[in-house]
Amino acid sequence: MCGEYEETSEHILVSCHFAYIIWQSIATWVRIPPIIAFEVKDLLTLHWFSPGSRKRKKALYAVILVGFWCIWKTRNEAVFGQGSPSITKVLDEVKSLAYLWVKNRSKERT
Repeated sequence: MCGEYEETSEHILVSCHFAYIIWQSIATWVRIPPIIAFEVKDLLTLHWFSPGSRKRKKALYAVILVGFWCIWKTRNEAVFGQGSPSITKVLDEVKSLAYLWVKNRSKERT
C-alpha cells in the first residue's frame, strides 16, 4: 500500500506506516496503551495482556480481527484499482463492523 517496502502480510498488517496509524488510533479508541507490535502474532495476543474483564478482552480481540480485515480489504481495493487507502475510512469501518460483530455475537443481546 505504501510502495516503500516489499509487500508481505507482516508489513501490510503491522509495520506499514498506514497500519501503524490504524493500530494506534484503535488503541486510543478502545482506551489501551499504545500498541507495540512487530508481527501479526503480537496483535493476535494483545488481548491476553490487556486489563479488564474476560468480556472486554474478547471484545478487544474482535476489534483486532476486524482491524486486520479492514486493512487487508483496503489493500486489495488499492491494488486492484478500486480506491486509494484512507485512514479515516478504515477507522470508521473498523468501528462500525466491530460494534456490529460484538453486539451480534454477545450472549447478552437485548
